[in-house]
Amino acid sequence: MLFRSVLLRKKLTSAEYWSSAYHVHKEPPFLTLLFSIVDTQPDMHGDVFSLVKDAMQAAGTLTAGTDVVMGLVRVLIELCKTGHVEDILAWAVSWARNANTDISRVLVLGLLEIAAPPYSGLFVESTVKLMNAANLRRQSMGSRLWNAKRDTIKEFYLNIEADHAHLALGKSEKSYLRDLGHCLT
Repeated sequence: MLFRSVLLRKKLTSAEYWSSAYHVHKEPPFLTLLFSIVDTQPDMHGDVFSLVKDAMQAAGTLTAGTDVVMGLVRVLIELCKTGHVEDILAWAVSWARNANTDISRVLVLGLLEIAAPPYSGLFVESTVKLMNAANLRRQSMGSRLWNAKRDTIKEFYLNIEADHAHLALGKSEKSYLRDLGHCLT
C-alpha cells in the first residue's frame, strides 16, 4: 500500500497530471481506493488527508479537473465523519480563499449536511469563514441550488443566532452573516 500511495501522491501533486487529459475521468480508480482506506484503515486517515490537500493544492483553480477535485472533496467529507473536522477546517479556510467557489461550496454544504447542533465555536467560526470565501450567497448560487440547500443553511444560521451570537468574527464575516440573515428571512 505504501508503494501505491507514493506513486499516487507523485501523480496527484504534479502540475502535469492536472494539465493532462487523464484526470477528466469522473471517477478515477484512486477515488475508490481513498474511500476504501477511509472506511477501513483509520490509522491511514492522516496520510489520506495529506494526499488530498496536496492534490487539491496542485489542482489549483483549474476547471478541467473539477469532477476529480469534487471527488477529493467527498473524501474530505468522509474524513470529517471520522472525527478529523478540526484539521480539515483549519486547512480549508486558507485553501478556500484561492479555490474554485463551486468546489468550496461543495465542501461547505457537505460539512453542514453531516454536522448537527450544538456546534462548537471553532466549527462555527471556521464554517462562516468558509461560507464567505465560497461566496455562499443566494445571488451567486442560483435559485435551484439555493432552494435545495436553504434549510440546511438556515438551520446553521439559526443556531449561530441562538448559541453563538458573540463569536470573534472579522468584519467581513459579520457582514456576510447579516446578508445571509436577510436572504433567509
